[in-house]
Amino acid sequence: MATYSRKVGFVYIFNLLIGAGALALPKTFSDTGIALGTVFITLLCTLSYITACYVIEAMAAANAYERIMERKCSMEAMARHDSESKQNGITMDPSEAEKQEVTIYIDQKDYEITKKFEYGSMANLFFHISGIILAYLVFCIMSYGDVSYFNIAIATSLSHVTCQLQRHHQLRLSLISNDTLFGDNETWFADQESRNDCFTNFGSIKVYYICLAIIAFTLGPFVFFDITSSKFIQILTTVARYIGFGLMTILVILRFIEGHRYMPQVANVKSLPFLYGIALYSAKIQDFIPGIIMPMSSKEHIYRILLGDFVTCWLFYLFLSYASVFAFPGDEIEPLYTLNFFQPATSGSIDWRLVLGTMLALLPVISLVSIYPVLTVTLRENLKSLSKIILECRLKRKVKFPVIVDRFLFPPLVFIPPLIVAYITQDIELLASITGSFPGITIQCVMPAAFVIAARYKIKKALGTYDNPYKAPLSNMVFVVVVLGWSVISVVMMSINLILNPPE
Repeated sequence: MATYSRKVGFVYIFNLLIGAGALALPKTFSDTGIALGTVFITLLCTLSYITACYVIEAMAAANAYERIMERKCSMEAMARHDSESKQNGITMDPSEAEKQEVTIYIDQKDYEITKKFEYGSMANLFFHISGIILAYLVFCIMSYGDVSYFNIAIATSLSHVTCQLQRHHQLRLSLISNDTLFGDNETWFADQESRNDCFTNFGSIKVYYICLAIIAFTLGPFVFFDITSSKFIQILTTVARYIGFGLMTILVILRFIEGHRYMPQVANVKSLPFLYGIALYSAKIQDFIPGIIMPMSSKEHIYRILLGDFVTCWLFYLFLSYASVFAFPGDEIEPLYTLNFFQPATSGSIDWRLVLGTMLALLPVISLVSIYPVLTVTLRENLKSLSKIILECRLKRKVKFPVIVDRFLFPPLVFIPPLIVAYITQDIELLASITGSFPGITIQCVMPAAFVIAARYKIKKALGTYDNPYKAPLSNMVFVVVVLGWSVISVVMMSINLILNPPE
């Protein structure tokens, strides 16, 4: 397996932390208020760091536990062989030999992370069958939420750009020809936006549905094939993301220079659940940690590297959020922050801001389209694993899906439900908050804590001691219980909020 340095690992983790979910953060931060928003972003980044450390500890424990089991099987086999080969001719019953106590030794080197244990494999190693089914169920629900989020973000960006450019084009034509058909230009432009018209008698919602259809016919077929992430995809998304955030920073600074300064609200408790869910969704990288940590050539000081990533991410989230609330009025911040920079001028002129705004509005499209096939294929495989586990439990035998089921049933089950969700709602803020608050908190908090508890219990049971050199910084069981307690409280509070304030 190809390896890379700790610095490259630092960059990979940071790229995950500033993914597509970060673009939905400024709107909810503005609605929640700068004081309350700052406190909760700080709290959630801290929580995410703690649980990411738990994942690394669980990976090390999984490597050690597998070696313990292999060593135990080997020593039991040797004990049976020795008992049957005694020179006095008395042969011990093999079943009695198995009952003999076998002393298993383990060294700290056995905890070295030399094998990649993903969430699914750790669940198989540490959990009972019910826990394994629950784990895969959560993976699937989370992935469905991700794909739905991607559908809405891509379709919204494409439809917004299409409609705004069409209005801008019509306005330019009227100015060039000095046509009085539209009357007052600014009034016409405002009227078009108020009626949500895109083309003549053709609303923007219809353009959104057309964009969804384009997604279905262009990206949907990829789920029928086997596609994995590549270095090209990593480079493409990284470059697009950094260029986009750099352009947003420049444009915000220019707005400040031009005198666009606004005073945001301090606190609004009603909007807190949405900020909570979206911040969780943005900082949820725990399930990607195994794939990033494993190839690192050296795991020394891994928790310091992780801390550096989360501190940098925390500063980035605050910078992005503070810049947005002081540069734009709270009621004008778009659910996808990049769309704030794409506002064609009513003068109808083409300038550099329009060009940069178009690039920024298409940033989510470039980033999300590049990883969309990988995400849908991952969901397909998790869905197959979940179905296989459930069927094998019920039938009490191994199950192999027919080719027609494997190739032609699971792919539509992957991309059709998210398209239906995206058709029903365009509320990306609500979707991200729900996805982050329910399956998201399970993957981010509950499962890492459960992995650590199960790993410590099983290794202590096998050896009588637990001496993991990769023990998390906040490894005391009190912190693990606090994480689990916080998760329960979060789910209860989010559920109450949805009941009291149902989405319109």
